[in-house]
Amino acid sequence: MFETIIAQFLGLTGVAAFIVFAIGALKKFGVIKEDKVEVWVTGMQVLGLVALFAVKAILPLFGVEVPEDSILAANEILMTIANFGAGIIAFLIEIGITKGTYATVRGKPVIGFSYTLDRERNSGV
Repeated sequence: MFETIIAQFLGLTGVAAFIVFAIGALKKFGVIKEDKVEVWVTGMQVLGLVALFAVKAILPLFGVEVPEDSILAANEILMTIANFGAGIIAFLIEIGITKGTYATVRGKPVIGFSYTLDRERNSGV
């Protein structure tokens, strides 16, 4: 039975995608340091496996049956959250790169030419 649960857990790609997204987001915001990533990934995977084990093996002991469709639906929700969150983080990174690029090329000849800066220089402001 435990082998079946592990096989099911390995098939839940939404859980894996969510873990990758969560770790990436926490790293981006400084919650997780680079040297602790493996610990966090392992911890989240163990937590997911324990949750699946509780749903598939422990709850039925108390007469609570969780339909397989519910587990698959939760997997799809986690996949959607991971995809949406990754898009948001990519957008925020893109904004930062654009600002940095503009600051670098601002006022350079041809690339980043600013008529406003040119007018300010010529008028002595």
